[in-house]
This record gives sequence, structure tokens and C-alpha cells, in this order.
Amino acid sequence: LEKLHLSANKLTGTIPKQIGDARSLREFMISRLYLEGTIPKSIGRLSSVENIEIYGSSIRGMIPKEIGKCSNLKRLDAFNNKLTGIIPTTLGQIETLQIIHLKKNQLTGRLPEELGKLKYLSWVDASSNILTGSIPSSYGNIRLLKDLRLGGNRLHSPIPSSLCNNPKINGGRTRTFGCDAVLCPLGYYDATGGYASDEVGGCIKCPEGQTTMYLGSMYCIELRVEDILFM
Repeated sequence: LEKLHLSANKLTGTIPKQIGDARSLREFMISRLYLEGTIPKSIGRLSSVENIEIYGSSIRGMIPKEIGKCSNLKRLDAFNNKLTGIIPTTLGQIETLQIIHLKKNQLTGRLPEELGKLKYLSWVDASSNILTGSIPSSYGNIRLLKDLRLGGNRLHSPIPSSLCNNPKINGGRTRTFGCDAVLCPLGYYDATGGYASDEVGGCIKCPEGQTTMYLGSMYCIELRVEDILFM
């Protein structure tokens, strides 16, 4: 079995741990189903898999560190689920990886510095999670990186200048907006992605009496004393 395409059906249940026995599988596409449960550790035995698409379900739990053994993986799409825990640092071991799409989950922790070693990585979308810390400076070393979407998290400065000055990032908007094209600064927001867009002429300043707590915010809040204490 080299291809398993079951997306956009009414299938329910969980991802069986026996999936790891499909050693010849290259395309594992089971998105927009009614799946629950977790991603089995056995997924790490899929040494031939190039494309894992498991987005748009209710898959929960952590992304297993064993996924780093998928040595031929090019694309990981697991957005719009209920994933928790950290983004595994072992993804940085997959030299072939090009796309990481994890938006709209409940992922926590920091962005893995190890991703900066991936020379073919062109797309990273981890927006709308609960990630903390700052963007690792190593991301500025990814020569092919074009899309970096991290808005809607709990990130703070600094943003690596190598990203702000990269004319390829996020549709080339860095040429016009600099660091704002990576993440909107404090006191500004963008409702669609948390970074400056051409449609509204950059990040939007919060109304008087409101602000933001993190870089890349998608909305403004009325900041209370309690909020400042927990920043």
C-alpha cells in the first residue's frame, strides 16, 4: 500500500496503531473526517511517507516525538484539530520537510529552534495556538522559507532581524512593513493573521483604552492590572 486517501468522508473512530505496519505508505491523507483519539507513536515507522494530512478532525493529545523518524516526510498538515503539548523538536531531524501546518490547535511551549536546520522548509503555520517565547534566531537561516504564520499565540520580542529583512517572507510584505509583516507589534493587531497585510495597509492600531498583550495579536483588549501581572 503506497497511497491511503480517505479524506472528506463520514468515517469515525481513531487512527489505528497498526498504521505503522504500512511501511511502503507514501501518502497518508485522512483529513476532514470525524476522527478522535491521538496520533499513534507507530506513525514513526512510516519511513517512506512523504505526505501526512490529518487536518480538520478532532484528534487530540500530543504530536509524538517518533514522527521525527519519518525520514522522507515533506508535508505535515495537522491543523484544525485539538492537539496539545509541544511541537516536537524531532521534526528538525527530517531533512526533507517542506511544509509544517499546525494552526488552530492548542499547542503550547516554544517554537523548536531545531527547525532552523531544515534547508527545504518553505512554509510554517503554527498560528492560533498557545505558543510562548520568541521566534528562534535560527529561523532566519532557512533560505527557502517564504511563509511564516505565527499570529494568535503568546509570543514576545525580539523578532530576528534576518526575518524582518528577508524580502521573500509572507508574500514579500517585509519589503513594505518590515517586522510587522512577521508579527504585529504591541498595541497593534490584524484580525486575519496577526501580521501586516496589504488589504488594510499594515497592522491596525488599537482603539484608545485598548492594547495587546503579545506580538501578532488578532484583536485588542482592555488591559487590566491583573493582565499585566500575568504577562
